[in-house]
Amino acid sequence: MNNQVDLAKKEHWDRLYKQESGTVISGWKPKFYNDLSLEYIILKEIDRYRPKTILEVGCGNSRWLPYLAKNRPLKVFGMEYSEEGCELARRMLAENNVEGTIFCRDLFKAQPEDLGQYDFVYSLGLAEHFADLKDILFHLAKFVKPGGVLLTEIPNLSSFHGCLVRVYQPGLLEKHRIISQKDLHDAHFELGLRKVRSTYVGLFSLGIVAWGMYQRFPRLDAVILPLIRKLSSACDKVLRNLGIFYGTRCFSPYIYAIGEKPQDGKSAGSNELIHL
Repeated sequence: MNNQVDLAKKEHWDRLYKQESGTVISGWKPKFYNDLSLEYIILKEIDRYRPKTILEVGCGNSRWLPYLAKNRPLKVFGMEYSEEGCELARRMLAENNVEGTIFCRDLFKAQPEDLGQYDFVYSLGLAEHFADLKDILFHLAKFVKPGGVLLTEIPNLSSFHGCLVRVYQPGLLEKHRIISQKDLHDAHFELGLRKVRSTYVGLFSLGIVAWGMYQRFPRLDAVILPLIRKLSSACDKVLRNLGIFYGTRCFSPYIYAIGEKPQDGKSAGSNELIHL
């Protein structure tokens, strides 16, 4: 029995994916700065390691799986514990004429045939929803083949964006564990992964805040949301034109870390904490 605490809980995701039931689209590709920043790190690491199989854990309504399958020679798989999210992920693959497999199951209850099967395992905004960071990464790493890699991306809630969330939607912040770059990096290294690298992603973003959800002062949204939309649009245009996808602790919207699973079971390797 796993004693991990799920801070968000399945009901949160079921409700969210029900609201997103009409968002299945064909031909999606990164357009806005947030997505372009994530595309930069994901494709960079895929091109570095050249995996044949890729698994997204927490793939509810994933736009990335069909996009990656269309842009790189990959067999794509996803895992999600929300039935609503699984259905959306399958519809997204079908809408884009992409073959892929979605496993609708709890990652802590994975089947033996799931383990050690994938060259490249990644999660986008998953690890921070669990109380025990090392434990969730331990379970994610189980899906990685020897010699494969684990990539973990989380929101940078130690930043200006985290301050906004704390003020605007403390109820949503409670569903997250605040994780620093060092926390994420060290947790990957302590798993025994090799050549661990980590850094901040993106210069700035207002889009990382889930505006309109769990708001503390909903009556103010009539004033706040139109202003945020205008500011976000202006910032996004400037940031896209700059084309810079790394950032700093205080203002980056994301953090990511990646490490290789040893072929020989040994944990020795470089431990490179990158500050850009």
